[in-house]
Amino acid sequence: MSNKNGNNTREPDKGKPKEGTTARPNTRMELKRTGIHIAIESIVEIKDTKDARTYLEKGLYLCPAGETVTPTSLRYCLHQISRMPGIMVAIGKAVRSAALMLEELEEYAIAEMIRETVNT
Repeated sequence: MSNKNGNNTREPDKGKPKEGTTARPNTRMELKRTGIHIAIESIVEIKDTKDARTYLEKGLYLCPAGETVTPTSLRYCLHQISRMPGIMVAIGKAVRSAALMLEELEEYAIAEMIRETVNT
């Protein structure tokens, strides 16, 4: 970049990662060439339902902490996750869709329970 006098005003370190950080693509073309690297360690942290519950409670997606997980609480959790900042639109839509399907499943289970109660 140049100023009015034609002097180069670009900072020499601009675009370079800071020491101790990971380089991220600056442009779409760089992203296409390099791809996105996902830290596998962050995904592997959650190995079972106990880890999953801890993660969701820590992020306040599953409230109140320590309560039994129900389809309703899980549905609310999924709706909150779908609205997290930084979530890509496609992922947000997929999570929201799963939450809506869970709601339908819950309604079906309630209807089945009522039907069984009435028939006995």
